[in-house]
Amino acid sequence: MTTNRATVHLTTPFCDCRKMCTEQLELLRNPQMEPFNNLVAQQRLLKEQMDIELRSLMELNQKVILDPPDLARMYLLTTELQLQMRQLELYHAELQQLLGQSSAACIAALVIKKQPFPIVISKLKQLNDDQLTVYMLTGAYPNFQIMSSVKATLICDTHNPSSSKSGGPANPLDCDSQAISLQNKVATFPLKFMQGTRKASVNIKFGVSVRSTGGTPATIESNMSNPFVVITNECQWEGSAGTLLKKDAFGGSLEIPWPQFVNALQRHFLLATKQDPVRPKRPLSVYDFQYINTQFFGSRSIIHQKDYDAFWGWFGKSMQTLRYQRHICNLWQNGIIYGYMGRDDVNAALNNQEPGTFIIRFSERNPGQFGIAYTGTELPTRIKHYLVQANDTAAARRTFPDFLSDCGQFVYLLQLTHDPATGRPLFTKSHKDIALEPYAARKASQTPVGGYEPLTA
Repeated sequence: MTTNRATVHLTTPFCDCRKMCTEQLELLRNPQMEPFNNLVAQQRLLKEQMDIELRSLMELNQKVILDPPDLARMYLLTTELQLQMRQLELYHAELQQLLGQSSAACIAALVIKKQPFPIVISKLKQLNDDQLTVYMLTGAYPNFQIMSSVKATLICDTHNPSSSKSGGPANPLDCDSQAISLQNKVATFPLKFMQGTRKASVNIKFGVSVRSTGGTPATIESNMSNPFVVITNECQWEGSAGTLLKKDAFGGSLEIPWPQFVNALQRHFLLATKQDPVRPKRPLSVYDFQYINTQFFGSRSIIHQKDYDAFWGWFGKSMQTLRYQRHICNLWQNGIIYGYMGRDDVNAALNNQEPGTFIIRFSERNPGQFGIAYTGTELPTRIKHYLVQANDTAAARRTFPDFLSDCGQFVYLLQLTHDPATGRPLFTKSHKDIALEPYAARKASQTPVGGYEPLTA
């Protein structure tokens, strides 16, 4: 099955749901038994179709490693299907009220239509207006009035972030109450996160007060958002991101299929490196996944949760480096950093290369650090491996590109590209000054002083 098939299958239910609203409204205004029975049958059939589609999308996630565009489409379709299922439930409840088989409760629901989660977000960070959207679903004939703004509440299983012992703000959220538009029934939430969650994952739930016609006030609550973590400093990112990925990939299972883990990992990687989920510049490739499976999961098709912590202890540190170290994410996206590559493969790539040719990868034995493999100048020629040290880039203005630019041992960079026909990784060779020019600091020309001359090669 492909996501293209899923897209075609979903077209009919979405159209039928809109058509059903018109037919149901007409029935409510002019009740008749035959149209009623027809609508009940339509709703039953539509629910069966949606159940099939949801199961198909779940199976797709478990069996197929999806490319980023298909992965984004799968998550979008799943969200849309769940929203439509909730809408169908409201239509069914409205028909039951017409028969007098249920109380005159408010036929409405709050749903989260768009959200940026699961993410790790920094304390005092504010969401953009269009990142978090709540939508009110109703029956065909709304039978209520909205009595309040929509209120966001933080939900946490392990602690209460609002109980600050350090005199911090009592409310962990700012901009947490928003009016819902009567025209399109949408409320947008530019939430600001006032406290950290102590590296624990939390969720958000929304509520609004309504009054049904002739009834008493009631509160309608939404489903919970996807989980997220609020951190107070960047040192907390690695552990927090690992918690979210583990929860998203495994849920409550102890083991999952390899494609399911890969799809979750790709999603979180694109979020962490702030890439477009549909058109990322450099997502993780099938060769990166093969490397990860071999190194950490024994090339197995079923991934056990007990192996996850060892994997994240290494991979999470490389993610932290990509996310926070200056220029590194750009170097990755442009193939200057190859990244995930074993020593044997590096040696094979550098075999018969001229002296000074080098490749940058993540060290296998030193998580989060870079190893630079290069061809030495001595005879007989041999391949050397250098571990980049913290003090190599410790100076206030010395970045990793500056370090590479300054080291005379590194001359010709093997930069990652891909064969446009097969997608296989290829290397292009260029002088490092050309590859690093957008990132390395410009060297000031030396001016002769007092009869002295500058150093020359």
